[in-house]
Amino acid sequence: MAYGIELILGFPFEKWGDIPKSFIKFEESVCAIDLLHEAHKKACAEMGFKFIGRWKTNPDYDVYVTPLGDRITAPFRLEKHLDESEMCETEKEAVIGISVSGRYFPTFLDWRDPHGTLYNIVFDDEMKKDMAIARKHIVEALPIMEKAVWIVKQKHY
Repeated sequence: MAYGIELILGFPFEKWGDIPKSFIKFEESVCAIDLLHEAHKKACAEMGFKFIGRWKTNPDYDVYVTPLGDRITAPFRLEKHLDESEMCETEKEAVIGISVSGRYFPTFLDWRDPHGTLYNIVFDDEMKKDMAIARKHIVEALPIMEKAVWIVKQKHY
């Protein structure tokens, strides 16, 4: 299997004491999924992308028209990022947060590649602007994310 990196707006394990336990349990709720899906749509609209609809093959994904063509995107999703089996991570390496990049399908910051993935993360002015757009809409949906930090996380796919 392949390895990759994702950029996550979230909380590393050592900061979990700063967030309510109810928020940690909130990650799988339908409410969180709906709020973040709307936040993703608003962020994509601010980028100038036109929402076409849900992908017919898998309605968990959305289709947008971007300046570089149509993109099937994964919406924002609050997750606990921990891979004990493939990456041999311990709880202390876990992150609770929202990935803004992904593999196979772009999420947000990686929209330029139809298959997603940020091969090199360059924090230039354009990337910082896009990160600010993502943060703004995520925080509007989940105000606790205002305290979140940007985390680069290695993933096993």
